[in-house]
Amino acid sequence: MLFDTNEYLRLLTPQNVVIFLVDIVIGMVMLQSALALWVNIQNRKLPDGVIRPPHLRSYIPYIGSAMRLVSGNTREFILQTAKSLNSPVFTALIAGTKCVFIADPDLVFVVFKDSIKGIDSLSLQKKAMISISGIPKDVVEENFRNVKLAKELMGQIHKYLIHTDHLTKSVKEVQKIIDQNLNEAIEKSAERKLEGESEWVSYSMFKFVRKLIFYASVGPIISTGLTEESIVDDFTTFDDGLAYLFADAPS
Repeated sequence: MLFDTNEYLRLLTPQNVVIFLVDIVIGMVMLQSALALWVNIQNRKLPDGVIRPPHLRSYIPYIGSAMRLVSGNTREFILQTAKSLNSPVFTALIAGTKCVFIADPDLVFVVFKDSIKGIDSLSLQKKAMISISGIPKDVVEENFRNVKLAKELMGQIHKYLIHTDHLTKSVKEVQKIIDQNLNEAIEKSAERKLEGESEWVSYSMFKFVRKLIFYASVGPIISTGLTEESIVDDFTTFDDGLAYLFADAPS
């Protein structure tokens, strides 16, 4: 069947165009309502007392707030959004992924997680101590049977490693190291550009970000002395064989 241009022009009247646009608006409203209903149903599944951080709303499907994030400075985006939502912690949809943003540095070492009932934490701890640390199985079982000893051990960890005063001080120290790494990377790129190089210095972003995450994770709790490139390389080598250790296979 051939396309009839005259018939198309006859149907393309102002009234039909308005009806078409109204149908689109109604469809978008229905879609937003369905999404809101789905979110409400999901929230009802949460245990009593659980409070979610405020969410930065966006009317753009899938992309969400990604355009706002890439159009300006990331730090400004986080600070301005936290101020507008009146919350140091908030969520936002970024290219299909719901991300958590933390604007207050004092909250960086606070763990935000949902309870996962399907994980047997006790068995995983035993497996790690036997397979990774090399502690004999009978010793591990004996220690885990001693509830008092386990509580004393956790008390020592909370007293010395995860103490608020210690973390407040160590987080600031590690933040200085991370800022220094970022500034050095920027300066090296700028130097190459000033020397007439046609290209910026290339970095492996995955390796660079992994290094900074390692610094931020290990430095505050254990020691800032571990914020060294060689330590990261050693940990990466260990981490590559971690799955084999858990599987009781040779690394």
